This record gives sequence, structure tokens and C-alpha cells, in this order.
Amino acid sequence: MRRVTVNFIVNVVSFLVLLGLLSSGIIIALPHEHGPNETKPLGIGRGQWGDIHFWLGIIFVALMLVHLVLHWDWIKCYVKSFFCSSGAKEDCLK
Repeated sequence: MRRVTVNFIVNVVSFLVLLGLLSSGIIIALPHEHGPNETKPLGIGRGQWGDIHFWLGIIFVALMLVHLVLHWDWIKCYVKSFFCSSGAKEDCLK
């Protein structure tokens, strides 16, 4: 699979996981009641939403590590050019 395709898939999945993190975080932060009147969004209790939120966070961190690996050459080049003087950029980027 081409690197561009892998990057696209990682970016799309990261975005979807981030939306899941946002949604589960909002659900966890909502006021809730205890007992028989407890509201369970999608039939899932607050503790289970916490577990979902945790695992989505783990997946998101893993995807961000893959994202950094895919862009490592760009990161190195940018950092290298950042510390070079403006007159010697061409020599510095070699």
C-alpha cells in the first residue's frame, strides 16, 4: 500500500476516533442520576462509557505515533531548517 494511502487512512481513522473521544467525554461529563432512574445513553452505563473513552484514548495515541512515524522526514527537515541561519538554509537541508 502506498504511503499516501496509509497516511490518508490514519488521518481519517484518527478523526473518527477523536470524534468518539469527544462524544464519550461529553456523555461522561453529563449530570447523571443513580438508581433505577439512571439514564443510560445507548443503553450503556457511565462506567462502561469510561472504559470506551479510555480505549479510544489508547487507540488515538497509537494512531498519533503512526502519524509521527509517517511524517518523520518532514519533522526532521523542519527542525533542521529552524535551527539553520537564513543564509545557509540550502546547505543545512542537504
